[in-house]
Amino acid sequence: KSKCHSQTFSYSDENYIYYMDVFFRPHLKKFLKEVSKFFHLAIFTAAMKTYADIIIDYIDPKNEFFKFRLYRDACIPIQERLYIKDLRIIKDYDPMNVILMDNSLYSFMNQPSNGMLVNSFYTNHKDTQLISAKNFLINHIFPCNDIRKECEKWYHFTDLFYKGTSKEKKEKK
Repeated sequence: KSKCHSQTFSYSDENYIYYMDVFFRPHLKKFLKEVSKFFHLAIFTAAMKTYADIIIDYIDPKNEFFKFRLYRDACIPIQERLYIKDLRIIKDYDPMNVILMDNSLYSFMNQPSNGMLVNSFYTNHKDTQLISAKNFLINHIFPCNDIRKECEKWYHFTDLFYKGTSKEKKEKK
C-alpha cells in the first residue's frame, strides 16, 4: 500500500524566500520506474524553473527517469493564468511518439491527439491514478505505431477542441 507523503521545500526568488509543502501522489516512484522501461520520460511543467527543479531533483536525484526538462518559459501563456504546452518545441522526437500527460486540458490544446488527461491530485492517500496511467501507457500506448490514433480513440480531444469550428466544416465538404 502506497501513501502520499509530503515534503517541505524552500526556494528564493527576487529577494523572497518561499516555503511550500508538496504532496507526492501515491505510487509515483513505482510509476516512474516501470514506465521509464518503456518510454523516454521528460518533464514539461508550467511551473517556474526555480520552483520545479527543487521538486524534480527530489523525485529524481540521480537523473534516472527524465531525459530533459521544460518549464513555464517554454509554454505559451494565456492571460498569465493558463499555459499551453506546444509539443513543436521538442525537436528530437516525432509527434506520433509523444504523449503529454497533464491535469489541465488546456495544456495540450495545440496537439489534442497527443494528450492524456489525468485527475488533479491534492492529498488523497488512496489515489490510484498513476496505476491506471501506467497500465494504459504500457498496454495501449506502447504497442502503437502512432500514439495519436490511440489517444483519439480513447479521449476524442480533437473533437472536443475543434467541434463546430470552420476547420471541421471545411474538412466535411
